[in-house]
Amino acid sequence: MEMVIMKVNEEDCFEFLKRHLKRERGLDCDRYKESFFKRRVAARLRATGASNYCEYLRVLKNSPGEYRLLFDELCINVTEFFRDRDVFDRIREEVLPEIISGKKKKGSFAISAWSAGCATGEEAYSIAILLLEALGESWGDWKLSVLGTDIDEDALQTAKKGLYGDEIAGTLGGYIKYFYPVWMAGRKLFKAGEILKEITRFRQMDLAEFEPVSRYDLIMCRNVLIYFSREAQARIVRRLEASLRSDGFLVLGKTEVLVDKDCALEPVFARERIYRLAL
Repeated sequence: MEMVIMKVNEEDCFEFLKRHLKRERGLDCDRYKESFFKRRVAARLRATGASNYCEYLRVLKNSPGEYRLLFDELCINVTEFFRDRDVFDRIREEVLPEIISGKKKKGSFAISAWSAGCATGEEAYSIAILLLEALGESWGDWKLSVLGTDIDEDALQTAKKGLYGDEIAGTLGGYIKYFYPVWMAGRKLFKAGEILKEITRFRQMDLAEFEPVSRYDLIMCRNVLIYFSREAQARIVRRLEASLRSDGFLVLGKTEVLVDKDCALEPVFARERIYRLAL
């Protein structure tokens, strides 16, 4: 009897890899441009010596540490003010007005936000700026708090200093008013102003280990969950849920999906990966 050997072509292997990453790490590979995604994965194929996508899939299964290296390659450690403008536009136009309106109805004038995985602080300061802009001259009547956390102590030192290169002027546009120029070693930099420093703080935290001790109106946890196993993701999301106020919002990265289908979060703006607790 002749044995039939099934050949799997490269495109099938590519689809197997994408499905595996979505199932095991909650990474929605289809949110990337295919050319970009293949280019980044190809870099890891070369680094690991894998000759095709199916071989690389075996590398991932046998060496879990490779996931972090792949995601570092995909995320290329980019952080900037108002990264993913459409997400921040949605927060500015829809999320914050709803939070503020709800607070006023309750007679509560305190808003707290958390940037989990804040890196060098740009995301946390971006949230603070949008809060100040949304409240206008009345911001002084409110108790505002934005917490930025990260496991990387070196990145947090930059965040705490609030000192950035002059290229942020182009990114921030009119929001540059919340920073002031300083000169260091003949180079023009911009430093976070007193108002931003007053409402924004930073501390080290390992998301894999944290326990819910505070409640937030808005939690940003973008491009962080993909670094954890499926089980760890479910555990972290449950703790993030427990850290939200009943009418609070959670924002994930645009390539991330919730792997725990039993969680109490429901999408309110699915395209931007903005969720809230199901009431």
